[in-house]
Amino acid sequence: MYDRRNGDRRVVDIPVTKMMEDGTREGFAADLSPTGVRLRRLLDRAPTDEQLPIELHVLPGKVSTVIEARRVWFDEDYEGFEFVDASFAQQALLERVCGNY
Repeated sequence: MYDRRNGDRRVVDIPVTKMMEDGTREGFAADLSPTGVRLRRLLDRAPTDEQLPIELHVLPGKVSTVIEARRVWFDEDYEGFEFVDASFAQQALLERVCGNY
């Protein structure tokens, strides 16, 4: 698999909420970079939404952010998203979480 991300990945175990057309799905991020995220895939149904908002609960109950993301790949266990139009504040938060700040 080709690594599309620009920046270091950090292995994480943070809660995420995918906001899909038919409702929300709760899950966990497996790793994070300033340009994208790899999620543990929920096998409840086949993926249909190619671009969707993802809420990253960086500090659960305290700090979260919603970033528009585009799915770039998926398999049985994981799905990879690249962030689309993250704000300066969101980029700074991601850099800080990934230890690049």
